[in-house]
Amino acid sequence: MGKSDSKLDRYLNGLVLASTFVVVLLVPDHLAAMLLPYLAISEQRVTTIAVDKNTGHLLNVDVAGLSQNCTNAWKSHQQTTAEKATATTTKTTTTYPGDGVCSLVPADKSSSHLWNEHLTEILHAASSLEEEDIASHLVTSKLLQFLTPSRYLEIGHRAQPSRQAWGNLLEKVHARMTSKDAPVVRVVVFGAVPHSCSNNHHEPNEEQGQDCLWPVRLEHLINSMLRSGDADKKRKIVKITPKFHPLVPVTTEFDTAIVKNGLWKQQPDVIISSFTAEDMYLPKRGWDTATDINYYHHRRQVIQEFIRACLDLQPCPRQQSPLLINIDDYVVGNAHNNQLVQLGPVLAETTQARVLQLLSDYYGTALVSYAEVVRKLVYASKNLHSPLVQNLAKTLSSSDRQHGTVDSEYLGPIAMTLTLAYSFLKYTVTYCSDQAIHKSDEENPIIALSIRQLAETVPPQLNTDLCLTNVTKFWEEEHQHRNEHCSGAELVARATAATTSSCAFAFWGSTQATEQDLEGYLTKFVSDKRGWEARPGGQLVATQNGAAVSFTFPVPSASQQQKRWSIQLFSTVKDAAASSVASKLKWEVSARGKRRSRRLEQQQNATSTSTSGIVEGTHDSPHTVALPSTIWLDNLQGMVPSHVDLKLELVEGDEFEIVAMMFCSSDSKN
Repeated sequence: MGKSDSKLDRYLNGLVLASTFVVVLLVPDHLAAMLLPYLAISEQRVTTIAVDKNTGHLLNVDVAGLSQNCTNAWKSHQQTTAEKATATTTKTTTTYPGDGVCSLVPADKSSSHLWNEHLTEILHAASSLEEEDIASHLVTSKLLQFLTPSRYLEIGHRAQPSRQAWGNLLEKVHARMTSKDAPVVRVVVFGAVPHSCSNNHHEPNEEQGQDCLWPVRLEHLINSMLRSGDADKKRKIVKITPKFHPLVPVTTEFDTAIVKNGLWKQQPDVIISSFTAEDMYLPKRGWDTATDINYYHHRRQVIQEFIRACLDLQPCPRQQSPLLINIDDYVVGNAHNNQLVQLGPVLAETTQARVLQLLSDYYGTALVSYAEVVRKLVYASKNLHSPLVQNLAKTLSSSDRQHGTVDSEYLGPIAMTLTLAYSFLKYTVTYCSDQAIHKSDEENPIIALSIRQLAETVPPQLNTDLCLTNVTKFWEEEHQHRNEHCSGAELVARATAATTSSCAFAFWGSTQATEQDLEGYLTKFVSDKRGWEARPGGQLVATQNGAAVSFTFPVPSASQQQKRWSIQLFSTVKDAAASSVASKLKWEVSARGKRRSRRLEQQQNATSTSTSGIVEGTHDSPHTVALPSTIWLDNLQGMVPSHVDLKLELVEGDEFEIVAMMFCSSDSKN
């Protein structure tokens, strides 16, 4: 029996050996792939295992080290395999038809697929700024692992821009990609940019400069990705510029004034409006209701006025207004000097988010919500100041920190950059997919052509008077009014006006504003000044009680009877409870020029009656913001003014900040 068993054992052993030999011959690649990660371990930390020679038992094992080596080797192999698979797949991937940007986009892959497929390129583009240390690269790597499309980035995609608007932008981008003679795509960022590398977002870190700001990072990422394979690596496809100085507490009203008055050298192709804590301030102390309908309507009116101002920059169909991208960057409270100065109910804190979603859907403008990406992380954290960056900073290991100074403030700008970049990718994939199946209006008669064409225009203002029974009437009337102003010589005049400022005088805290710039500009308009000085950020500040300054504004002769003139002051309004003395600024304005006599039909020298008023420097809110005070010069009716005189005097308090002042005209009907 024993011999029989021995023969059987030898037979079975031979069979197993032969089978193994066959397997090795047939699938050497698969076998090598299975063994490769584990063979790699033999070259790493082999001294971590100790064995008893007598019993063969393990005496001690560095399990963590062995496991980590195993994992690293296996991941490395998987990455190599994935890269080979990607290379193979890319060869057979089809792109959308045409010769524009869409011809570069794979037609069979979603935005999340493309994002995950190009993580290596995104990592390099998002973290390889000049003079950047390895810490930024590590932070970007960690964030890319954490902020995946399925878990977070998709949440930030809130509203798609109109197909026509995004298509126009892609045409400009492609023109610049294919020709260095084509103009750079100009992007202006409105609103505060709080994601700066600093301990306090009102005081940028001078050592790190502006490279840490998310607009700079976003510009670098977009240009790096669009220049892929291009020999001209230094050519900029897109130029992104913040409009305001970080020291200026910008609000939406401020943004609207800049847009309406055309205060830029060249109209941008894209306007990115960031709605932050400076915008979402509590209107009064002790406000504890989440259903304050008056405040909701106030935010709707303010944001809607800004959106319509952007859409009306080029009101005629044959012209292109800048693409508007709204960003909801407000989550909770406001940090100033490392202190939270305001907190409201969660429902109240989302008022702005709800208004932005409503208006973006209504007007067909893009909306990206960084706030929604991080909101639950913020709510789940006990750290109210900056929970996201604090928590993610802890994920960096001690070995990571040895490679460079890891500043948690890197996280905010990089996370914002990735959120925006993913939404832009999704906009493009959606547009290209839609274009591939889109039929022209004439080829799709299911809905009347007139209805479809009207639906592509700017809708009437959304207010409490609009209802289903009158919305079509208002829409048609507004569309007809636009068409009447878009023909012949008036079209040329309006096109010229759209690129020309309507202001005879204007200053504000732009990104390049310095004390010297402001002092030099004011010299032409100021006749007397005492107790006022220019400060960083383009601010004009009264530094003592009784400080006074007198301005004289010339009125252009070409704009007289048809225009309505106004002076807008944007002053920093502070917390009354925190101020020892309430500050008050008195203004007094008058005009000089000619008064027309109806009987004699001649002009006579005249001076208008002066008017005056008070601008408060404090309010019953714990938040510091730049709020507007508008002085309408209605007493100029019947006059042909040549000059307007303005005197400002600080009558209470010892400090008052003016962050912007404008002397501008508008259509008399407005």
